[in-house]
Amino acid sequence: MTKALLAWIVQSCGRELELLPLTEMEGGAAGDMAVFTSEDFLAEPLPGPGMDCIADIRLRPELASCGAHLVTFSDSSDSADFTARNIRVAGSAAAFEIVGIGLIGRVRLNGMADRGAVLPAIAAAAAALTAGVPFAIMMDALNSFPASAYLG
Repeated sequence: MTKALLAWIVQSCGRELELLPLTEMEGGAAGDMAVFTSEDFLAEPLPGPGMDCIADIRLRPELASCGAHLVTFSDSSDSADFTARNIRVAGSAAAFEIVGIGLIGRVRLNGMADRGAVLPAIAAAAAALTAGVPFAIMMDALNSFPASAYLG
């Protein structure tokens, strides 16, 4: 789901996903960016110096010494660079606030009444912002993400 969300955000600002250095979200490194949402990445090569590494904050100890620019996200820890706060599931939507690096915004993932949708959304947001997507465009894209792409 993180990859679908990130592709949606990137397309919303007139870019194509291929222009964003991206690897499959379960771990690994390619291009200039790696995104890690699970601990399964340990079998993959770690990102190196000069790369952006977007990672679940729980992976910080394993990635701290790899030399990459580490940007963290979390759905529970306020010490991450980007945090999902005030997570709520009501009706047919998951809602939360993205807080990070001087930014705050409200997200409503319509048609996704699943708390599990929040972590991929915050990961995609952190990756998009690190890649230079403007905050307002990222927020509009997350709030308009079609549930059919999630339910796929």
